[in-house]
Amino acid sequence: MGVRIGLAFNLKPLAPATAAGASIDPSVTAGPNGRALRYDLEQPDLYAEWDEPATIDAVERALRPLGEVIRLVPHDDPYRYGHTFIESFMHAIPNLGGQIGSSQRQTVAQSDFLETSRFANLPPSDWLTYRLVPEKYGTGEGVGFTAIGEAYLNFGYAGVVGFFALLGYMITRLDCANLKSSSWLLLFACVSFWHLSRTVRDDFSNWVKPSLFLAAMIFAIAALRRMIWKRA
Repeated sequence: MGVRIGLAFNLKPLAPATAAGASIDPSVTAGPNGRALRYDLEQPDLYAEWDEPATIDAVERALRPLGEVIRLVPHDDPYRYGHTFIESFMHAIPNLGGQIGSSQRQTVAQSDFLETSRFANLPPSDWLTYRLVPEKYGTGEGVGFTAIGEAYLNFGYAGVVGFFALLGYMITRLDCANLKSSSWLLLFACVSFWHLSRTVRDDFSNWVKPSLFLAAMIFAIAALRRMIWKRA
């Protein structure tokens, strides 16, 4: 039995009715913007073709960073062994230790492009950009990254399995929690999950920094409110 996979945002629009009072196919449900959502899969032409140039280009741009990371590590560059995850938390607190940190991009740009040690510890997205298109790196642009690629960059295929097993466990625990009884936890989940979903095309730090800032604000507001209640 064949299985056909389609993307909801690539569904073709419903054809207009040709006759008044025409019966409506119960297997068709109108989605956003009048697009069709079918559940019987009897009309494969309803779905956007996978051989369309735009579709192929979108899939290629989404998967390329992961493919490049697998190609480069560990053949050209070593595994990071959790270093990028630790750096994500450290860089989430600006100027930790009272010293203003220098721009890593400027430091590398001023060094020899052939000196591997200068960029081996760059953030994942910067590292991949520098490896693939150094000219974009120098202008502040980037090629993007992915959480799967970062897990592989640190621990290889075992890291991918372990990272997403842990992430799945944490999300499951949150799913079992009664969010109605904790408005702060509900607020944190609503805001941080948006940034978590963006790690499909970003590195881990793009979730850590806003999540820590949000947690700090929630803690500060809760502490301030507790102090006000004690004085009242």
